[in-house]
Amino acid sequence: MPRVCRAPVGELKRRSGHRHPGPLDPWIRVTWLPADAGVTVGSGAEGVLPVRNPDKGAAAAETVRAAAPGSTVSVRNLDLASLASIRAFTDGMRDEGRPVHILINNAGVMAPPTRHVTRDGMELQFGTNHIGHVALTAGLLPLLRAGQARVTTMSSSAARYAKIDWTDLQGERKYSAVRAYNLSKLATLHFGLELDRRSRAAGWGISSNVAHPGTTMTNLYAAGPNLGRSRPSPHEAVLRRLLRWGVLVQTVDASPVVPPVCGGSSDKRGITASARAEPAGQASA
Repeated sequence: MPRVCRAPVGELKRRSGHRHPGPLDPWIRVTWLPADAGVTVGSGAEGVLPVRNPDKGAAAAETVRAAAPGSTVSVRNLDLASLASIRAFTDGMRDEGRPVHILINNAGVMAPPTRHVTRDGMELQFGTNHIGHVALTAGLLPLLRAGQARVTTMSSSAARYAKIDWTDLQGERKYSAVRAYNLSKLATLHFGLELDRRSRAAGWGISSNVAHPGTTMTNLYAAGPNLGRSRPSPHEAVLRRLLRWGVLVQTVDASPVVPPVCGGSSDKRGITASARAEPAGQASA
């Protein structure tokens, strides 16, 4: 069955049981979005950082290199709000012809107070969070199949509150920032499950996982709600206070089930793969 993971996506490490790419391609190639300095690539892996901001991407790459000596990290240009940019990125990756073994779809826009659109005219959250990742994954599909990849797509607990209005998917008739965000995350959930179904049916060898990464204070809570505002969003201020009090924060310690297939690793916390795969109280002896 498809895996819906609730574990945080943390350090990516090459596991001893992972299929080696082969003698002519000694890298495990990891592609994630955006440049998240909290995610590192284990020594001996190659990381690809597709970013909109080259300066921030370069800084994130340096952070990764410092955390994982021996790793190789490259920074590429990519704007998920532009299908032309996605096409240019995926064309370049396919021209290189090297397999991608892990893809983490975790770029996102959250709850801008007024309606914005992508370069292609789609509502910004739906176009970036969902359509952008679909187009990216589709463009990389030959490389993902070659690498028998693990694809992890970030959804959200917000998906459970979404309602699909097929007559107004783009929020043109009535825009609600929260409703549009919820819809985009429900769409990413369906995408991850459908990718898994198609991979199994066609024998692509791709493992598709969908994760709710938990509530953590990243720039997602500022960049989206503050888009177009002259003052900080009240939502951001409330969330910062709750997080400071330790409320609404999900960590590996808070989850009784942390499947080892979600794209992350808890090895440094001393949690074994067998323990992560089973509910609390049912770990292997």
